[in-house]
Amino acid sequence: MAHSNRKTIADLVRENEQIAAPASATFKWDKTGKPRFGDAIIQGEHNLHESGQFNDEKLAELLDAYPRDKLGIYKFPDHSDGVVKADHGRAPKLTGAELVQAVKSGKIWLNLRAVNRHLDQYAKISETLFSQLEQSFDVKTLKQDVGVLISSPNIHVHYHLDIPLVTLVQLRGEKTLYLYPAKAPFRTAEAVEKIARRTQDEELHFDHSFEENVKAVKLSPGMAITWPQTAPHRVQNSDCLNVSLSCEFMTLPAIMRANAVYANGLLRDRFGADMGYPDKAGPATLVKAGVARVAKKLTPVAEKGPTPITFELLPSGEVSYFPRRRVTDFPAVKAPKGEASAQTPHCEIKQATELTGENIRDWRELQEQCWNFSTPLLSPEFAQLIAKCRADVRCVLIYQGDVLQAVLAGHMTGKGQMTPLGAPFCDYAGPMIRPGSDLSASQIVELAGLTRYRAMTSIMSQSGRRATDVALQDHGHVISLDGHSAKEYLEARRVIHAKRFKNMRRLLNKLERDHGSIELCFGMPSKADYDTLLNWKSRQFESEGMLDLTKAKYTQDVMRTAFSEVRKTDSDIGGFYTALKVDGKIVTGHFGVRQGEKFHPWISAYDPAYEEYSPGVLLLYRCVEMMDAMGLQVYDLAEGHDGYKKYFAKPMRAVAELSFTSKTGFGTVYALGDKVWKTMSAENTQGAAARLRRRLMLSAYCEPSQVKRLGDVVTALRKRGIKR
Repeated sequence: MAHSNRKTIADLVRENEQIAAPASATFKWDKTGKPRFGDAIIQGEHNLHESGQFNDEKLAELLDAYPRDKLGIYKFPDHSDGVVKADHGRAPKLTGAELVQAVKSGKIWLNLRAVNRHLDQYAKISETLFSQLEQSFDVKTLKQDVGVLISSPNIHVHYHLDIPLVTLVQLRGEKTLYLYPAKAPFRTAEAVEKIARRTQDEELHFDHSFEENVKAVKLSPGMAITWPQTAPHRVQNSDCLNVSLSCEFMTLPAIMRANAVYANGLLRDRFGADMGYPDKAGPATLVKAGVARVAKKLTPVAEKGPTPITFELLPSGEVSYFPRRRVTDFPAVKAPKGEASAQTPHCEIKQATELTGENIRDWRELQEQCWNFSTPLLSPEFAQLIAKCRADVRCVLIYQGDVLQAVLAGHMTGKGQMTPLGAPFCDYAGPMIRPGSDLSASQIVELAGLTRYRAMTSIMSQSGRRATDVALQDHGHVISLDGHSAKEYLEARRVIHAKRFKNMRRLLNKLERDHGSIELCFGMPSKADYDTLLNWKSRQFESEGMLDLTKAKYTQDVMRTAFSEVRKTDSDIGGFYTALKVDGKIVTGHFGVRQGEKFHPWISAYDPAYEEYSPGVLLLYRCVEMMDAMGLQVYDLAEGHDGYKKYFAKPMRAVAELSFTSKTGFGTVYALGDKVWKTMSAENTQGAAARLRRRLMLSAYCEPSQVKRLGDVVTALRKRGIKR
């Protein structure tokens, strides 16, 4: 029986209810370790393993109920010196029972992260576990994350460390936990800093000489253990299936220490300072923690992208590796002058309709390498969508050996120029460059034979780009639940903006009293609602002297295409809207594109008659409330400095202005034009020349007719200013 890749909320609730609720769980700890909690190895015991919910049948039910796209499936190499990394796989076609059998037969490690946020009975276990831990050690736990680990007999989990505190609860089978001192040389301060700042994975370099200082603890069902923060460790299973709870959490001292480590990493990066590891929570640690909090707000921590998926798990427990996925992070290799190399980057330029299944798989795999890339606007499906209404869509694919290193999709407009794909609905534009690659954006443009490419919001990989390629860096604002429930996310934002959220609730109540019941609608809009939103937006564009995107040919074609595209599977892309209706009448809404759990609005509009209620803000409030019901994890508000965005979203996707001209004849002409604009002070983003240039670019994006472009500029001048 094939396992569906997507379950409805009703399916998950039904399956959740079918899993037996645990018996009353108790956790007892050795309280002699209380004074050194968080800095010492402390053992405990529990009775959770006696509940009967960890046999094969119940594990199968758990695996069927847990969201399959969240399931971590890993295969670890044998234990050895050096840095050992696991391969990441998938199992979209296996049932829960088949997964259990595959784990029993193979060498597989399953990680059901944050199961307490997905299934109610594990939320109860989490509540009980942390409540009793807090009582035992007189601490307050925060950021609680309970995961279920299901692993094969004799498997070894690599040498690594965790930034949060961890409690391991053994439920089935036996394993040996090898713990090492939380100090150098077992782990260096620099390594911990990089892990905290997400510039390095959790794996550490292992040396067999470390065994002289190891503390080995054999765990059997009914045992629990917690250990010092950032202490390196590895795990060896006995010859039996293993089931454990991995419970990550923080305390206030642990958060202070983690933030101090982060600040030390900044100091090392900027000034070469080695501040060591903050063993004690003193005044210096408190100051550094404050510095880290400020730094994270100014420059948000890059979201760690998923490990590349390299294999598919078979029912037998064997794995089938994908041909192109095993080599992902090799650096660019330059061939000697006059010679070709198998690793020399080579370019393919294709129409979106010419993309092969292999191209699309490679493109998606590249998107998985960096969280910044995980937007519908950078997907191959978006290129194919735009190609349905624009014949000039071209996709530049840069391969190195068998691995796709970069993608740049856009519109080939003549004389070798390329403009961003879907412009002006290009809140995120290419190129996408594989993190760790030596390729620069300018090299990609050169390999493609382009004379010019310019994007105002070119996406940045986690490793960034060469400084010569970019300027004016910014961030897209994103509402990302990141595995949390919508209720938890909204509460976290409310704590930060308490007064604003209180006012939102007041306005919602007032709107309901004055005009009737409020309803949030979502999905594919009716033709009437779609036309209403566009009419409101058109009047707004006209009143503000802006280019009317609802009437310009190219943008009108793109929106109509999205509106008519019906999504049949999660990977499909198509139109989607959210709208607030009062007494059955639409008062505000968003329209854009959705792919899977991600929604990217293009158009935001409201009925001016309801302006006093701030309907756009109320819509976002209700949308965040209902993200679970809508099946959304990401609601992307893109870049820009609209004040309301900060109440709901975080600046997460790094973007930058990118401009490149080749050294060819036409490229030289374009470069000369850039110098003229610079002379006219076009680099002053608020100056008249800069506004005029943006308006001309926008007109070119939207209208194929030169006459209409000129008419648009005249209209803008009549409004006494050049507005975008």
